[in-house]
Amino acid sequence: MGSRTPDGRVASAVNVAAAVRAMLWEEDPRLSGDVEDVAGDAGGKTRFGISQLAPAPVDPAYWSMPREQALAYAIDWYTRFFCDVLQVEHMPGQVVANEVVSFAVNQGREYVARLLQESLRDCGAQIEVDGVIGNETAAAAKQADPKRLAVAILVRASFRYGFIEGQNPRLEKFELGWIRRAEDAAREA
Repeated sequence: MGSRTPDGRVASAVNVAAAVRAMLWEEDPRLSGDVEDVAGDAGGKTRFGISQLAPAPVDPAYWSMPREQALAYAIDWYTRFFCDVLQVEHMPGQVVANEVVSFAVNQGREYVARLLQESLRDCGAQIEVDGVIGNETAAAAKQADPKRLAVAILVRASFRYGFIEGQNPRLEKFELGWIRRAEDAAREA
């Protein structure tokens, strides 16, 4: 478990901005900010991992902003629409926070909320799996062993990626990147 505060709560060692930066480097390793339109990507054009069909509103001007302005916009957008919604600051460690943000951007917030809840249950938490990160899930995450939770998340995410690719073999080119993310996180755990 993580270190504890004087009142017995697990102290947060999570840097939300670092979790966003880690995900951005996965999406655009050079942080080029180039707008990409990859054939076979159902999300349409992307920039810093934000797709045209993103689950939250994207300013239409984003696609033509100068790189630095677009990067600042992307960091704020990911923080508001992913980190805040998923209560990333309550994760038991940086590796878990990075995984949650990365997988949420890749697979969607509700799916990752369920994945986190199922993984917490794998670690012994008695919580409901409802796809919403509320006080109960945040409290369970704070109490979880970071390494054990990271492994549980990675196992479930790897199965998910294999299932998706099995349903649609055209996605194999994306699956390799998804699996690489999971392996990188496992090494950090």
